[in-house]
Amino acid sequence: MNDTQRQLSLDSASLPTENDPPHAEHSPQKRKNRLAKSTPSDALKALDKARRPLSKLAKAEATDEKEEMISLYGRCIAALREVTGDLLSSLEQEHAKLLEWRNSVLSRRRETLHRSAKEGGWPTRRLKDSDLVGCFEVRYKMERVTVRIGSEALESFSETDGTKLFSHLEAVRARLDNFPFERAAFFRMLKDAWSLAKAQGQHRDGKVNIRKLYPLVVLSRQSQDERFLKRPESKSFTDYPMAQFVYDLARFGQGGWVTDDGERLSNQTPNMATVAKGVTIVLPSLGGHEGSRTQLNAVWIQKVPTNEGA
Repeated sequence: MNDTQRQLSLDSASLPTENDPPHAEHSPQKRKNRLAKSTPSDALKALDKARRPLSKLAKAEATDEKEEMISLYGRCIAALREVTGDLLSSLEQEHAKLLEWRNSVLSRRRETLHRSAKEGGWPTRRLKDSDLVGCFEVRYKMERVTVRIGSEALESFSETDGTKLFSHLEAVRARLDNFPFERAAFFRMLKDAWSLAKAQGQHRDGKVNIRKLYPLVVLSRQSQDERFLKRPESKSFTDYPMAQFVYDLARFGQGGWVTDDGERLSNQTPNMATVAKGVTIVLPSLGGHEGSRTQLNAVWIQKVPTNEGA
């Protein structure tokens, strides 16, 4: 037997095989104990242990140092068996436990959200992949939650606790409610924006698409801001998000679409083709979920005959 054959024989003998006796290092009890103790930190150590001989092996292959390669192959195989054997099984088990925990938590999230909302006096309605909670629609994608107000997305974040989610919705509703709103002033902004749209030719027979009207409402609102008028620059500009505009439209509509001065915000009901184009908006239901939510398409302002109600 030459030196190479002798070294191969020695290295092979040091590696465990399927026929090895159940000695202490490879016994089922020892393996079970290691399995229970395995952690991501253990994985890093095992991978690092395998990385060093693998790096040396790559250099040895480049210089064709066969004697050193024989020894390094044995070390690499032993190290990688440790990573892909008990340690990998342990990590797989922990991963499966976490997945089971997450699925359980996510299934309870909707139940606790509905229970918390009902305890808070909010109407709720369960849909296939989302929930209507108060004036909001809550959509789910794993742990991610997207909160919508009517047709508009408000925010998206991670939350697995239904009680905490409801508390967050309460805070969002309070923020929307606390945004300054005065019915007569809001209608004046709508009317100014509608007049500007007509002056710019952004209308059809006096009707202006609601999404085209929105930026002009922002301009009208800003033109009434004394702070901005004194210093017209970006830091004195007050944001007016589309979601807030939609909420304010719902607040206005809740009091009727006719003003005390006998003017009405009229709406051209959208057809399916118009809805598909994404040019309409859907208002949230502020008083519950019965019936369909109002869809706005092209709007205009008209004087209402004295004998016609709201």
